[in-house]
Amino acid sequence: MLLQPKRVLDPLTLFTTGVDGAWYDPSDLSSLWQDTAATTPVAADGDPIRRMNDKSGNGHNLTTASLAASPLYRINGALRWLEFDGVDDTMSSALTMTLSLPSYIAACFSKAAQNSTSFFSLIKDASNYQRLINVATNNRMSGALRSTAHLTAITPTSANNNFPAATIKVADTLSISGLTDLAVNGLPSGTSPVANLWVGGDTVAGCGVQLGIGNGMNFYGGIVLLGDPAASRLPINRYLGAKGGLAL
Repeated sequence: MLLQPKRVLDPLTLFTTGVDGAWYDPSDLSSLWQDTAATTPVAADGDPIRRMNDKSGNGHNLTTASLAASPLYRINGALRWLEFDGVDDTMSSALTMTLSLPSYIAACFSKAAQNSTSFFSLIKDASNYQRLINVATNNRMSGALRSTAHLTAITPTSANNNFPAATIKVADTLSISGLTDLAVNGLPSGTSPVANLWVGGDTVAGCGVQLGIGNGMNFYGGIVLLGDPAASRLPINRYLGAKGGLAL
């Protein structure tokens, strides 16, 4: 029997049919800037990052509110990442996206500590979002989808979603009509309860991408997709994992 090679993903293909979403890659220096107007490029370890361009072509660029709230560009060998200080570093995009189902977010990162806060989100406000959130009590990740009318949050039930501090991993969550799930490093890690779930017609306008949100973390790359990645889900995990030095 011949073994099939692992599929190599070009993330841009996720958006070629007009699907909204975003793709962020700190290893691409051409997407990183020291100012929000994109006039001063990031060039060296320790440079502040005030803007990270969205590589999907959809224009959901991330910026910071101030220099003090900006993560730093970091290099270690072949790895490149954004370092968030856990105090006030936050990047966000304009609130021009509409959260609807299906919806998918994925990121490769490590966290500095165990605290119940968000790392990577598509969000309007505290009552309307899809996000990857840490569960401080048991060292695990959770995925959550919420609107004013509906809330679904994953209760971690699998050792697959163990996510200790200072450990690089990929986490992703997919929400479809009636179901939200979570995976860590490509391994299924739990599904939502059946109560209070969104259905296909629910939407929340005025959303944007948020990264960091005051969390201490190292961010190696992320993808937001307002659609179902289907067969591309595992290749997305492998692609993002490679940005953090993982072989998934």
